[in-house]
Amino acid sequence: MPSEQGAGGVAWLFPGQGAQSPGMLEPFKVAPDFGPCYEQICTLAGLDPLACATASPDILNGNLVGSLLTVLASSLAVDMQRAAGEPEPAAVAGYSVGQWTALYAAGALDKPTLLSLVARRARCMNDAAQGEPGGMLAVIGVTAARLETLCAEVRDAGHLLQLTNDNAPGQATLGGSMAGLALAEAKLTVFKPRLVTRVPVAGAWHTEQMRPAVAPLAAIIDEAALQPLRFPVIDNTSGRWLPAQGLTQALAVQVAVPVRWQQGVRNLVALGVHTCLELGYGDLLTRFGFFIDRSVRHQALVPSPRTAR
Repeated sequence: MPSEQGAGGVAWLFPGQGAQSPGMLEPFKVAPDFGPCYEQICTLAGLDPLACATASPDILNGNLVGSLLTVLASSLAVDMQRAAGEPEPAAVAGYSVGQWTALYAAGALDKPTLLSLVARRARCMNDAAQGEPGGMLAVIGVTAARLETLCAEVRDAGHLLQLTNDNAPGQATLGGSMAGLALAEAKLTVFKPRLVTRVPVAGAWHTEQMRPAVAPLAAIIDEAALQPLRFPVIDNTSGRWLPAQGLTQALAVQVAVPVRWQQGVRNLVALGVHTCLELGYGDLLTRFGFFIDRSVRHQALVPSPRTAR
């Protein structure tokens, strides 16, 4: 496992779900193995996602399809960077399922294994979400401390609600039951947030609802036999490096605990990273970066959802 020293320079960042659109793979179709990879996704999903999305756009927001398309876009972006002769990064980090793209970039697994594992991860999560329906809520303009207090109040009322993503100062996501989300929306009005909106996802990811997914996912990760990392990878649940010992458990438990994104970016900067390049579809991590630390260069390397649609 790489040490924390020498991580200065450029970091590659990989998005999670949330930016899916029918045109999201267009910038990556020039990649030599796009065809075989997309065929594998169709097999894993049991349908042609982009073709089906023409009639039913919401299909892209399903966990299985959304995870596969997100990871495919980012992993092909990695290949295109390398084919263009761009230098390797000093470190990598991924947001939620983007953690797996980061592992691919660092040499832990090949692309067919990546896509297969991400599909199995999504199925474990979907199985865990079969009980009470859940979802997620994006909140801008309220501190994480206040949101933690609000979550505790909603739990005291008997509903699941947790802070699931600490994205940037004043930008976070909550996850919980539908009743918990509704109560949170009502309680948030007192804080006068700039934005409160439901996130188009199919479950309460990164909450205790996902605990039943951890053990089966750990078995799947062990089966994948990950290879040694060529450079450091941020653990998005702690903001530190993924550990050499206990790697399987750290990766498996990620689905059931909060993503500490801004902590990871701050640690990269503290270790000398001066440029954060977002590889994949969209520019959400780049926008988070501007709020986390403007002294660092933040750039998305493909068109954002606002220009690609």
